[in-house]
Amino acid sequence: MRRPDTLDETLLMNVRQLRFTRFDFIDDYQVSAALLEKVREWALFLDMKEIVGPLGFSDMDKMGMLIEGFEEMDMYITTYNYPYYIDHMERLGLKKKVDWLEFQVKLPARMDPVLERLALGALERYGYSIRKFNKVSDLKPVFREALPLMNEAFSELFGVVRISEKQLMDFATLLMSICKLEYITVVQNKAGQIIGYGLMAPSISHGVRLGKGRLFPLGLFGIMRDIRKSRVLDMYHIGVWPTYQNRGVNAIIIYNSIINAMKSGVEYAETGPELEDNIKIQSQWKLFEHRQHRRRRCYTINVQPDSPL
Repeated sequence: MRRPDTLDETLLMNVRQLRFTRFDFIDDYQVSAALLEKVREWALFLDMKEIVGPLGFSDMDKMGMLIEGFEEMDMYITTYNYPYYIDHMERLGLKKKVDWLEFQVKLPARMDPVLERLALGALERYGYSIRKFNKVSDLKPVFREALPLMNEAFSELFGVVRISEKQLMDFATLLMSICKLEYITVVQNKAGQIIGYGLMAPSISHGVRLGKGRLFPLGLFGIMRDIRKSRVLDMYHIGVWPTYQNRGVNAIIIYNSIINAMKSGVEYAETGPELEDNIKIQSQWKLFEHRQHRRRRCYTINVQPDSPL
């Protein structure tokens, strides 16, 4: 067996942890147990102490196993699993590591005056501005410019490893294929430097479901319809430089995104996974009617039961 290329970076973080990003199986305990045993064998070969997952290496990876909200429409950037998965994980001895919550935020008929005052006040007081784009291809250099900010914004999140420019540009290519410019907010200071961003896009979940996961013959039609006129806005990422936090940048991003979504007839937004203890992020939604409707879990198990993690 070959040691993975990402091993050196995780060892530099002093984490002897093996991650799995996908765990797919039929409702047969022998199947799930056999899969986990092979993962455990590899972890022992690499001298790891802990197995965790489902978990990727960056905040752009899919994360967590669905444990609540099976009846809800899932986001394109997340994964779906059947309820029986939970029973298998518990029977296999895996325990909770962390949970992520997801919220559905209803867009108001009128913009909240508190949010509007905060956003417009910050633009005027600090001289911030929202960068304008003429076409989607104009976004590509902006992603490269924003890479240090993205890595800084992700650095305090659970289990995150810094992303490379190639990883970011792969994500940018995906986003640019489905985005609408009015849902991309880039805030800059007086010097024209990016200090915050919000990446959002029309939800294509209905289109993907229409095509049953395939582009042809119906999937592409459904996705294009969703992009043109979607009732749902998917919130992918929001990031602000730490030195500019608590100075209205986040309010500008939310305000600009919501006001444009309202103009387009969007009815509600999906936040995507947020760590359950990330009160700072979750407090943003108190200005809107919202509900917590999905929960995802990252599990953990000791590779060598007799040794501490």
